[in-house]
Amino acid sequence: MPDKDLQQVIEGYQKLLERLKAQRAQLDGQISLVEEELKHAQSLESATNDLGYLNSDEIGKKAKYNGMRVADAAYSFLCETGQEMHVRLIWRELSQNGVTSSAKQPIWMLSTLLSQDERFERIKPGVFRVREKAVVTQN
Repeated sequence: MPDKDLQQVIEGYQKLLERLKAQRAQLDGQISLVEEELKHAQSLESATNDLGYLNSDEIGKKAKYNGMRVADAAYSFLCETGQEMHVRLIWRELSQNGVTSSAKQPIWMLSTLLSQDERFERIKPGVFRVREKAVVTQN
């Protein structure tokens, strides 16, 4: 009987170990995503400082992308930064510099527009960059 009880304890620890490993893998994935988002945010901060973009106190004084179509403004911004970027960060920059949308979920709208535009390449969910040989549309 003691062998059977010991075997149950061992099986219990094995199941617990597998469950914890699965949780660790999930956390590792989440940590990777957050690290990438942080990296993109830091890149945006660096790029905006380097390019002389407006800080939050100056918003409204100048609208860099005012009157541009959303996809054209995104193209212009990504060409200037030369970086791949998440749509949340792209939308933040565009909306702070004159781009408006009546969409209830403008980030989803932006993601859809970029996905359907030949000038952009989807790197991973929500992350886009300008294709190397992008065709500039004139409208």
